[in-house]
Amino acid sequence: MMELVRVALRRPYTVAVLSLLVLLLGGLAVTRMVVDFFPKIDIPVVFVGWNYPGLSAEEMERRVIIISERAYSTTVNGIERIESRWMGKGEPGDRYRAPNHVYADDLDVFGRGSLFELLCTARTQNGEATLAEWLQAPSPAAMTTRKADSISTMVWRTSPPPTC
Repeated sequence: MMELVRVALRRPYTVAVLSLLVLLLGGLAVTRMVVDFFPKIDIPVVFVGWNYPGLSAEEMERRVIIISERAYSTTVNGIERIESRWMGKGEPGDRYRAPNHVYADDLDVFGRGSLFELLCTARTQNGEATLAEWLQAPSPAAMTTRKADSISTMVWRTSPPPTC
């Protein structure tokens, strides 16, 4: 380290020119560097999510989803597949339901049109059991508060637009 200082003191102009060269090349590199915060992603998939508070899942499927899928298939060209993942389309998880739980019927965690049916993409019974355990396990109060805060900040993304 001391040798570097001695060279710099003996040849100040050389060090100054090298410093300027590093600065210029660094500035040139920064201006030509390609930085893309939002890269263009061309994924041929479209997701349409519907949320209609107060409408049962069966009515939602009958009144909104089936009609919108028909409309998409007849008005949009190039659709290869339309997939609905909800009522009766997945594993309801009835075998994981705790009948002695006070709120078993009110929470819709298991059964037809349940949270389990919506979330479960497991291919094995072990995967389904893991999801069921996760849904049944109590959360600490701090975690519940964080989840509620996250939901409240994202609710605008899933709610229908206000009507004037």
